[in-house]
Amino acid sequence: MYEQQTLSKKDRKTDKSLIVFRLCKLYDQLNTPYFKKKYAGKPTKIYQRLMEQIRFYENILIKTG
Repeated sequence: MYEQQTLSKKDRKTDKSLIVFRLCKLYDQLNTPYFKKKYAGKPTKIYQRLMEQIRFYENILIKTG
C-alpha cells in the first residue's frame, strides 16, 4: 500500500510538496494562449473555477507557513 493511500482525502489535498506543483499547473492553464477570462463582460466559469482552486491552495500555503 502506498503512503498516499493511507492519508485522508483532505490530508492528500494539503500535502505541501504537491501544492506548489498544483499551483504551477493552475497558473499554466490560466496563461495558455487564447484562454478567455471574460465573455460579454462576465468572468467565464472555467476562469472562476481556476481562481477558486488557486485561492484554496494559496490559503493552505499561507496557513502552513
